[in-house]
Amino acid sequence: MNHRLSIMHLYLFRHIAKCAAISSIVFCIPLSSVAEEKPLEAHPAAPLVGKWVSTVNMNYTASSENLYWWTGRVWGAIDETGRITMRADNGCDISGAVKTVDSLGIYGEVKFTNCESKIMNEVYSFKATKAKTGAGFTFSRQDFNTSKSWVVSGAFVRY
Repeated sequence: MNHRLSIMHLYLFRHIAKCAAISSIVFCIPLSSVAEEKPLEAHPAAPLVGKWVSTVNMNYTASSENLYWWTGRVWGAIDETGRITMRADNGCDISGAVKTVDSLGIYGEVKFTNCESKIMNEVYSFKATKAKTGAGFTFSRQDFNTSKSWVVSGAFVRY
């Protein structure tokens, strides 16, 4: 009879408490005192994780004069940690990281190295905006003191 009573008590407490049986003694802890697991926050890069490709426009201007213009393919990936690793047909290696997200986009910083035009080897801010079939990526840098501007942008799709 005591065994049935113990099982019935465990059944009743199942929905309102965490119970543990040690020998023939039953200990119950109210659920309100049990720390609930919180879901892990997603990394800001989560919507962008994967491989991406686009034909981009790359340019450098100074005082409204276009000093460099290139159109070509850029491809690469963004991993689960937000690390950005890309390459362009003109030799540019692009590496950096996603850092923040807000309602307008996902932001980070990247460095271009090994570009055929050395003038493009700079540190750029990164902005991504999600679109229905892909994402718009813009890498940009402004130097307001010298009126110089570097911009690389394209509509990227997954591959």
